[in-house]
Amino acid sequence: MFTPHLRLLPQGNKYILFAAMEVPNETFSAGKVELGAPDLTPVGAGVVAYQLHLAHSAEATTQITRTIEYRIPDLKIKTGDTVTAFVVLDGRVLGTGSILLSGKQGVSLAPRRSSSSSLMPVFRATTFSVAPSAAERPPLTSELCQAITVRNTPKPSEFTGPSQTLDKLGVIDDTQAKSHKSAIQQDLNQIGWHIQQADIQSGPAKTVRDCSDSMENNAS
Repeated sequence: MFTPHLRLLPQGNKYILFAAMEVPNETFSAGKVELGAPDLTPVGAGVVAYQLHLAHSAEATTQITRTIEYRIPDLKIKTGDTVTAFVVLDGRVLGTGSILLSGKQGVSLAPRRSSSSSLMPVFRATTFSVAPSAAERPPLTSELCQAITVRNTPKPSEFTGPSQTLDKLGVIDDTQAKSHKSAIQQDLNQIGWHIQQADIQSGPAKTVRDCSDSMENNAS
């Protein structure tokens, strides 16, 4: 509920973002769309943020879920950029969703629990009830590997570039590195890719590029 499911459609050299979400009853409807992340939820480099505001009316007469939709045209994004949508009602964030432009393909990402060490919601690859087959899974591009690397750190909003060391993103010791590797492995599994944690390069002195390259080179 209140989780936006995002889709990108090419529009010349731009894109249209479609967002659909389930709401609990007819009192909720699509409100305005606002560019930028809400207060206290900063996003890192390469992330384009939108706020999808909900409108709420009188008490519902029936409790029947329904789907509402938003359409955002003329997005100027490039390969490797992530579009993140925050669902907002009266200043409160009720849900989040994200989609990565990898090549010409949009790879949908969905929210995971945020840790107490970061105000920014952390995202992971969309959970599938059954992992996609090799023919269906998204290509494991360098952009996708970088996005998975960054979003699974404790401080993804502080990302500035691939040469940044992981300690700047909160991977400050072996314990954090182990958690980082585990989360990366889970994300890859959920989109149909598999990797041994020993093959993932993570640690305070490792760069984002070191980690993402190790994923791209070793996942199968």
